[in-house]
Amino acid sequence: MTERQSALISEARSHVGKVRWRHQGRSWVHGVDCGGFPLLSARDLGWEIEDFPPGYGRYPDGKRFREHLRKVCVEIPRAELQPADLILLLDLIPGIWPCHLAIVANCKERLTIIHSSALEMRVVENGIDANWEAKMAGYFRFKPIAEEVGPWRS
Repeated sequence: MTERQSALISEARSHVGKVRWRHQGRSWVHGVDCGGFPLLSARDLGWEIEDFPPGYGRYPDGKRFREHLRKVCVEIPRAELQPADLILLLDLIPGIWPCHLAIVANCKERLTIIHSSALEMRVVENGIDANWEAKMAGYFRFKPIAEEVGPWRS
C-alpha cells in the first residue's frame, strides 16, 4: 500500500463513529453524506478534488453521479480494486440507480468499506457480504492515487 492510500484510509477511519450523516453535508462538525465523506477526506490530505454539483436530491441521478466520478477519478475494473479506492453502490432500495459512495478500507481477509451511512446516521466501517456485493455498480480511484499505482489512463 502506498503512502497516499494509507493516508486516505487513516483519515477516513479517524471519522468513524464521530461524524454524523447529513444529506449534502460537507462539514466534519455538522455532518457529511456519502459524497462529501470521501471528498473531505481527500481534501484534508491536500488533494484538489472537485465537489459534486450542488442541489442533488436524496436519491441523486445515478448517471450524473457516475459522470462526475469519471471526471475526478479513474474508473477501474473490480479485479483492480485496492485499499483507498471508491465503490459506487446502488442505494438501500434494490433496483434504484447507483447513488451511494464508499471508500475501500481493506481488500485482504475481508473487503471492508468506510462510508457515511444514512441508515446508521453516521460514518461507519462495514464488512462486505453478499448483499453489499450485489449493490456494487462501479469502481473508481482518485487521480492522486492512480498517479502512483495506475492505471495510467484518464
